[in-house]
Amino acid sequence: LTLQHAVTSIVLMFSFEKIKPVVKKAFTFNLNPTEDSFPELPTILIWFRFVLAVGYGLYVGTKLVNNAVVLIQALNLIAFIPTVYCKFFLGVSAEVFPMETIFAGLPNAMALCILIWVYMFTAANEESEAQLTSLLLSAVAPNLDGSVGGEAGQAFDGGAAASASTPPVSEQEAPEF
Repeated sequence: LTLQHAVTSIVLMFSFEKIKPVVKKAFTFNLNPTEDSFPELPTILIWFRFVLAVGYGLYVGTKLVNNAVVLIQALNLIAFIPTVYCKFFLGVSAEVFPMETIFAGLPNAMALCILIWVYMFTAANEESEAQLTSLLLSAVAPNLDGSVGGEAGQAFDGGAAASASTPPVSEQEAPEF
């Protein structure tokens, strides 16, 4: 498979002749769509949310924002901008499209936004990541000699010491209920 074949298959997959009418409907003001006239609306909303999630995730990740307010801002951005688009631009009625359809793709878009934010933040803070790794290794390394719990240098005995110090479990009466 050559690069030319791959590009050709991608172009055919995203045939512009099929996309053109959908994009035209998506940008028509006060369309008042129904499920029959615009069945692609949930897909449009999902992709719109994904674009918002990628953009906002890149923005907060590169600005090195590290507080929980970002999650609420992301939820507001990803949830309500497409909802406002549906209600006020397209004129979608709540009776025609249920709210489950209007909020389609919201959890996936939030997860995508958080994933991009964490990735970008981590990539920008490689020194802190290396410091955390060294701290974790220094805390765990003494126990890597085969011991389980306890002190370093203590050999693993297959649980014999633990079973010798654990009292036997006595049988209890069955509950009345």
